[in-house]
Amino acid sequence: MSQIADIASHFLSSRPYGTTRRIGLIGTTETVPIAFLAAGLAKKWAASGKQIMVVDAEEGDTDLGDFLLKRSLPLVGEGNADLTTISPSPGIRLVPACLTLDHLRHISPAQWEKLKNEEGEADLQLITLPANASLFSWTPILRSLHAVILQTPVRESDRTACYQILRFLYLHNPFLRVHLVGIPLEEGARATVSEGVHFYERLSQLVGRFLHQEVMGTNLLILESDLIHAVLDRVLPDQPPSSFTLLMDRLTREILPEDSSTEKIRFPGLFPSLERFLAASKMPAWESSELFKELDDYFPLDAAVGPKKVTLLLNWERRLAIGEVAKNRVGDALVRGIEALGWVDDHLPLLARLYGKRINPGLPAHLVLISSEYPPGFSDGVSRFGLPVILYRAVASERGLFVERLSELPKPSISPELSPEEKEALNSEPARRET
Repeated sequence: MSQIADIASHFLSSRPYGTTRRIGLIGTTETVPIAFLAAGLAKKWAASGKQIMVVDAEEGDTDLGDFLLKRSLPLVGEGNADLTTISPSPGIRLVPACLTLDHLRHISPAQWEKLKNEEGEADLQLITLPANASLFSWTPILRSLHAVILQTPVRESDRTACYQILRFLYLHNPFLRVHLVGIPLEEGARATVSEGVHFYERLSQLVGRFLHQEVMGTNLLILESDLIHAVLDRVLPDQPPSSFTLLMDRLTREILPEDSSTEKIRFPGLFPSLERFLAASKMPAWESSELFKELDDYFPLDAAVGPKKVTLLLNWERRLAIGEVAKNRVGDALVRGIEALGWVDDHLPLLARLYGKRINPGLPAHLVLISSEYPPGFSDGVSRFGLPVILYRAVASERGLFVERLSELPKPSISPELSPEEKEALNSEPARRET
């Protein structure tokens, strides 16, 4: 019992929090531009003393510039030589161009460095993302996001599209906290609340059943006349309707809690993620020899845990892994890793409870082995034994130390295709509760 208590104490002890908290905003239709909500949140949070960096990645008729600068943002590369952020109001730094993936190649190395530096200085970073098919091109940055605000009308016809987006987000980052903002379109206060709650509850059931996740809500954006005029005039009202103020307050409480376990997870930066994606064929430069921190597919949970002194990693489908570095003899490192793997397998239910929803106890653990070189036939021999091992090679160059993956990653637990059960559930309508 004392051993379990020691392990629990180690896991539950406080960790240093991250710096910039990154939030994506997605609007499924053009009912209310998602830039309006993003600009409103930026204004509110800047007024509370936080430093906000705002990025627009959705190309459309209305963007963040309309609400923060009273003019539309150009696409990056359209004559904007300098991408240094500008300040439309105190506490807000806005990238003065719409960053679409098709145009990111126009950003110079010096501009990348400026953007990364300014991201690091921000307390919060807001990025608007498209809700159409181009959203799926933004996969490289999903791991950098701590939360997503998903805005949608609460009509039955929007349920499938909303679920598809949620499924895509959780497939690529199961640690996201997705906050649903529903826009009821029926008239009357009772109908408005009833439709919004029903839409959220139905979607939440699907997400919990098939994705084993939780959607945050219910948050309703009520289309009052003052709010509609503000959107049409492309202005942020000095005194917004009380319902909008309540929505902003609730989102603030949900998204910026005083103590959040997700802050303890190492999320890669937005602009570093984009830069790596665009320069995937180039050799990256590393600044340190802490190799586990350089793995794109994992992040470290804890080092030297338990009686076996296991280094724990977690991949992006919530599968636990054991990290082992072979500084000299790769065979000895493999044996140590296999022994540690047995210990973790024996304690997987306990570890899953201690880490909450971050670990999926239904997925077996595996070993991540890093070595500077492997003997001929090593990889083939490991695979023939059926060992759950992912091999990485550490490579030293003039620009530093980096790692490259040699093995296939474990098969994702969620298929990109909808299952027959999901399709049936989406098309069915359970009995509604009276409100």
